[in-house]
Amino acid sequence: MKTPIGRAARLSLFVVILAGPGHVWAVGQKASGRRQSARPPAATETPLAAAGRLFAEAERLRKQGKAPAMSGAVEKYKAALPLWRAAADRRGEADTLRSMGEAYNFLGDNRQALECGRAALALYESLRERAGEARALYLLGEIYYWLADVETALAHHKRASDVWLLLGDKAGQSLAQVGVGYDHSIRGDVDKALTAFGLALDLAQSAGDRRGEALAACALATQYGMIGEGQRALGFYDRALRFFRADGDRFHEARTLNGLAYIYYQVGESRKALNLYEQTLQIYVSLGHRQGESAVRILTGRIYDEAGRTREALEQYRRALSISRALSNRLMQSYALGYIGKAFDSLGDSGQALLNYRSALELNRLGGDRREEAYTLANIGRVLLGRGDYADALEHYGRALALSRGVGDLRAAALALYDIARAERGRGDLEAARARVEEAIRLSDAFRAKVAGQEMRASYSATVHQQYEFYVDVLMRLHGRRPSEKFEAAAFEASERGRALSLLETLAESRKDIRQGVDPELLKRERELQRLLSAKAERRIQLASAKARTEEVAAVEKELGELTAEFQRLEGQIRAVSPHYAALVQPVPLTLAELQRKVLDADTVLLEYALGEERSFVWAVTPDSIRSFELPARAEVEKVSRLVYELLTARVRRVEGETEPQWRARVRKAEAEYEDASVALGRMLLGPVAAGLEGKRLVVVADGALQYVPFAALPVETRGRAGRAPLIAEHEVVSLPSASVLALMREMLRGRAPAPRSVAVLADPVFDRDDERLAASKGVRARRRDAEADWAAAGQRALRSFDGLDEGGGIARLPFSQREAKAIAESAGDGMLALGFRASRATALSPELAQYRYVHFATHGLLNGEHPELSGILLSLFDEAGRRQDGFLELHEIYNLNLPAELVVLSACQTALGKDVKGEGLVGLTRGFMYAGARRVVSSLWKVDDSATAELMGEFYREMLGKGLRPAEALRAAQLRLRSQPRWRSPYYWAAFTLQGEWR
Repeated sequence: MKTPIGRAARLSLFVVILAGPGHVWAVGQKASGRRQSARPPAATETPLAAAGRLFAEAERLRKQGKAPAMSGAVEKYKAALPLWRAAADRRGEADTLRSMGEAYNFLGDNRQALECGRAALALYESLRERAGEARALYLLGEIYYWLADVETALAHHKRASDVWLLLGDKAGQSLAQVGVGYDHSIRGDVDKALTAFGLALDLAQSAGDRRGEALAACALATQYGMIGEGQRALGFYDRALRFFRADGDRFHEARTLNGLAYIYYQVGESRKALNLYEQTLQIYVSLGHRQGESAVRILTGRIYDEAGRTREALEQYRRALSISRALSNRLMQSYALGYIGKAFDSLGDSGQALLNYRSALELNRLGGDRREEAYTLANIGRVLLGRGDYADALEHYGRALALSRGVGDLRAAALALYDIARAERGRGDLEAARARVEEAIRLSDAFRAKVAGQEMRASYSATVHQQYEFYVDVLMRLHGRRPSEKFEAAAFEASERGRALSLLETLAESRKDIRQGVDPELLKRERELQRLLSAKAERRIQLASAKARTEEVAAVEKELGELTAEFQRLEGQIRAVSPHYAALVQPVPLTLAELQRKVLDADTVLLEYALGEERSFVWAVTPDSIRSFELPARAEVEKVSRLVYELLTARVRRVEGETEPQWRARVRKAEAEYEDASVALGRMLLGPVAAGLEGKRLVVVADGALQYVPFAALPVETRGRAGRAPLIAEHEVVSLPSASVLALMREMLRGRAPAPRSVAVLADPVFDRDDERLAASKGVRARRRDAEADWAAAGQRALRSFDGLDEGGGIARLPFSQREAKAIAESAGDGMLALGFRASRATALSPELAQYRYVHFATHGLLNGEHPELSGILLSLFDEAGRRQDGFLELHEIYNLNLPAELVVLSACQTALGKDVKGEGLVGLTRGFMYAGARRVVSSLWKVDDSATAELMGEFYREMLGKGLRPAEALRAAQLRLRSQPRWRSPYYWAAFTLQGEWR
């Protein structure tokens, strides 16, 4: 169970407001009016002159924004104080006390900061020095906030704002309103917080205060992130980050990076979030900012815990608790204690978990933090639920739900409702469980609709997919109790709604020009980022082809990842402000009756799988029936699925130091073990439904690790026949991310005229400067590749062994892909054959490609499982003159293609794969080509053999173009033909390729 995301929101807020001295710097010295230029000491320096010199030196140190310098500043302030008093300069004394309080605030010494702030305020008031009074009031507001006295903090921030209003100082008033907004935020007054932050932004803009604008933008971003308006938050964070980086303000850069990290975490992009938290932590540690360090250690630990690294997480939480206790920071102590409780809960120590949760709860209540109190109550409820104490758990969940609704935190409310549903199911009240989880799903879907970015929306869906899994389970339990009441159909419809939502939405979007009517500045920034991305991607390819050091490639990968993240945020902003995007009607997944009528035919059976924590299900759906069957739990199904995949692909996995004889022995062993493993998996997945499949086309909607399984190769046992023939022997097998996706594609493409020409083939690109074709074109003898001395190159040169670009092993040519291309061209007659240098990115991006019904890529696919947005297709890296060129067709470029093809074939390695996003299927190249207009896509599940693929593809096109078979029929015929040859009988050679999309 994930920690409630809302707790992270609170911590992110606290890190963002770690800016006592940073905020005050925004007003600069204008408010004081005191000249602070340093003067060299004189032999007979007066107390007044010495005090001025010490004060100026201290200010310079304080503004460095680092702990050692801040401590040095405090010592100089202390030395200046008696000198101001000796000179009877009360204004100097007040300014010194206030600045010293700001330094103590940075260092986390709240007691000393409070003492200095109060003394400074008293002096300013006695002098009627209103500007100094406002700054002292603001400082005290910050200190009271960290002392968990929010009401007093709010009173001081409001007074500061009023004073600056009287003075006509809009920059100061803006600063105070930021403080007011944070005070309202912690109390849960969302509307008041947004009003204060919006006023702060308006005031800063009217004052021409760019720093104030950035601070207000950061504050608005934080609040929008907390209420689920992630896309708006990203826009404000990017705006603030650009200013702080340009200004060299590392402190506020850290604050902004932290906020961005929270947004990524909120939508399930934990890896990106962790990277940003680590950057934030480095900055705070380098500055010596202990409060910031404490908060970010907690946030980092939370991600460790969710990744199963609980011991590491606990260490981070304990370090944070130690820091916050040393600083007397009750707020941060409460968060550290809460997360320590979560870690103990993960470790199975419910006693220690409850002890820490209850300590945190006491601090939550002392500080008046109702939002955090709700999360702690929910965590206590989870421990009680785990113990089977349903009544007490429900009581805690109910209080958490009421508090969450009271502070407007709908995401926390959705989590509480889901937990209540789990408790209700636990005590046997399935109707109550159903009602609660339906309400939770409604709230979660409403939040999801506010996320405009495609990738982030898909990732968020994964974070709440467990709610759909639970919903399916409850409905199937009700079906078991009352089988005549159509709960079976309702469970199937819930499964459909819970999967591939983002793909449905992106396909609907593909018909609209979402950039029309968008601010030209946003589009200009988009083009600039695309240029930078292309350049960085090209650099990555260069390093790989040059066999660069791993650390060099890793550095470029990191930069590319950061640029991609910024590009995705910008794409989200464009969607958020696009009139065309706003006008889109979001597609709704089909009901069972609609699916049976619109998608299926008499010759087709849909097999839809849904994996669950306690048990899984498969539905077999025909135009006039639905049957459901229970399968083992997710863990058991995925264990066997992964074993089958690993055994099938044993020959392409690298083992360091392995000799060729050892490799052959390992492959023989894997092939022998595969027989039994595949039978076991076939029996598990197909056995329950086998009786109704005779002679039917099978359309498979897989889930989780099943998406890596070549269903066509699985043996199926039917009554009276227990052979080991694969499914493809009697069935045509097609894959879909969801049945509703196909229905939408049919609607979109209805009436589209086929392209006028037949086949375009891009094959056998030039990757290496030593390629013999390049040498021949330059009139010089080709040099032999060093890699040919290696046994793998000598014995397995036909193997497509491209693992990625981070191993520094160069990029191997695919010699059989040229034979493959020529065989296809012979079948096509009027095709385009782009070989070698012509198999280029320019050819792929050419409008000419839209003239072909079938588009075939025979080259390397570059897949990034964690970051599918960095995936793409590798094409020629050199032109005929030997000049290096950009040869990487990136995924975002594929999305932007106009490719109204009947079929796209990705005859490359692992092109069907991508990031496994729960509920969304494997997000990769296939989705990109569907968005670009392809009716169907053939792609591969593993690294394929070059020679076998050439043979398979030649057969495929002969069946499709020569005999007129449908693509799905032709693929099956080609795979059966290959399997019939002893050389290629192993499923490794023929079963990798799957067809996704239209089978008609």
